[in-house]
Amino acid sequence: MENMDELNELLDFIKDAGKVHAYNLSYNVLKTSKESALDARVPFEDKIKALDVLIEFFTDTEEYEKCAYLHSLKLEIIEKENEHSHT
Repeated sequence: MENMDELNELLDFIKDAGKVHAYNLSYNVLKTSKESALDARVPFEDKIKALDVLIEFFTDTEEYEKCAYLHSLKLEIIEKENEHSHT
């Protein structure tokens, strides 16, 4: 039974490591392709939800510099949406 517990711990570690990698990859893409993120043909609500998920993850991991960037990107997307909806 002990080996099964160790295996489950290892699987949890791998899953978490994969999640951390995915979130960091997403952040890096947004950081290096800001204009693409702003102009992507994705529903506004989906963009905001995705950014909120990333912000929550990086808040939990105490990576506040990433949170600040993502928050500023979110504000730009909201501003762009507001300009678009008023035209």
